[in-house]
This record gives sequence, C-alpha cells and structure tokens, in this order.
Amino acid sequence: MSTVDTSERGISGVQTGVVIQGVTDLRQLHSWFRATRSVTFDDDKSSSDHRRRLYATLGLGADCPWRHWLATDRGCPVGTASALFTGDVVALEHVGVIPEHRRRGIGSALTLAPIAAARSTCRGARALREPAAHGGVRV
Repeated sequence: MSTVDTSERGISGVQTGVVIQGVTDLRQLHSWFRATRSVTFDDDKSSSDHRRRLYATLGLGADCPWRHWLATDRGCPVGTASALFTGDVVALEHVGVIPEHRRRGIGSALTLAPIAAARSTCRGARALREPAAHGGVRV
C-alpha cells in the first residue's frame, strides 16, 4: 500500500505535514495501535495485544483481508483507519483522529484511503462504515 497524497485526491483542508500511509510492517502496526489507544478504540491492553497478534498473523499490506492506514503528522501517529475486504463488501472500521488533530480533514482522508483501495481492487463492492451507513457507498 502506498502513501496517500491528499492534495492529489482533492481532499481539502488537510494540514501540511500529514501523511496517510498503508500499514505494511510491524513497526507501523505498533504505531497504528498507539494511535488507536489515543482515540480510545481499545483501552484494554489484553484485548489490544490479542488484536495486534491477529492482525500480524493475517498479514499486512494490500493483499490482506484486513488492511490498515495510519495518519502521521511530522512522523507522529495522529489517526487510524482499517478496512476488512471480503468479497463484495468492504467494512470500514477504526476511523479516528486524536482530539488535538481533529477538524483538519484527516478523518476524511482516512475514510477515503480505504475507499480508494476498494475502487482499485473490488469494483462494485459496497463500503460500509461503523455505524453502518444506510446501505453503504457503492465503490
């Protein structure tokens, strides 16, 4: 998975220095989990450790069913997104931005990154976001 250039995707309002990147290695996965704890998706360390092992076992990258994206601001993790790619459904999850970086377009960019990946690999799929978005979005 490549870095998302928010200026090329027409995502306005994302501050300079923010990069949205697909998680492809264990170091990035660690940063992804650090950011999810900041957004309070998972305060339970035991549960977080189990999920980290699960995601690492399933694999990381564009060919895996679970795919993760990390937003960084000058190298510091500030937001996350995940998507489960299964047949004709792409389920978006864990989209969040730490409080200090909200209202800057990062959440929108994190939502669009998995949708862009779905468009390039899963024509005709429906992207759903938690809570389920009334039938989803055709990709």
